[in-house]
Amino acid sequence: MIKKKNWTKLMLVAACAAVITTGCAQGKNTPAPNNAAPPPSQQPAKPGENNESNIAPNPKDNNEDKKVVKKTVTLYFSDKDLMENFAVDREIEAEEEANLPLAALESWISGPKNEKLGNLVPPGVLVEYVKEENGVAQVSFSKELKNANLGSGGEMFLLEQITMIMKQFGYDSTQILIEGEKEESLLGHVTTSEPLKAGDPSQYKKLEE
Repeated sequence: MIKKKNWTKLMLVAACAAVITTGCAQGKNTPAPNNAAPPPSQQPAKPGENNESNIAPNPKDNNEDKKVVKKTVTLYFSDKDLMENFAVDREIEAEEEANLPLAALESWISGPKNEKLGNLVPPGVLVEYVKEENGVAQVSFSKELKNANLGSGGEMFLLEQITMIMKQFGYDSTQILIEGEKEESLLGHVTTSEPLKAGDPSQYKKLEE
C-alpha cells in the first residue's frame, strides 16, 4: 500500500510534468510575429537594385553576334549628257558574301553621289534576285525598269552598267530578266533575249564619289 506522503509526492511530480509538456507544445505551435522579415531570397528587390528578376534584356545584345561582309566594288554611271560611262568605287555590305552582287546592284540603283553623273534607273526599281546558271549571271528586276525613258544610246549605257557591275563578281555574261522572264528588248532598242557580254573594265575612266 502506498503511503499518503508518497502518494502526495507522486501527484506533485505528475502535475509538474503535465505543466512542462503543455508549455513545450504551446511553444512549438506559437505562430511567428506578423512583422517578422522574410528570408533574403523572398525579400522584394529595392528600386534600382539589379537582380535576375528585374534586369530587362538589352536589345543591342541580340545584334552583337550579327556580322556583315563589307567590300569595295566598282559601280558604273553615265554622265548627264549620255556621252560615256564612268567607273566609281563604293563600299557596300551584305549579310554574307554570296549576297554582294545583289547589294552592289541595289547600291547602283540608288544613283551616283558625284554631281557630274546621272542615274538612268527609273524610280521604284527593285532587284528581285541574282543567281548563276551555267556560268551566266541571271539578274531579275521588277517591271519598273521598263519605265526608263531612254533612247537607244541610253538603253545601251544602262545595260552596259549592269553587265560591268556583274563582271567583277566573275560573270562575263549577264542575262537580264524582268520578273524572272526574258524580254525580247528592255526598251525596244537593244535585244535582251540572250545574255549580254561585259566589256573591259580598264577602258572606263574612274571618278571620285
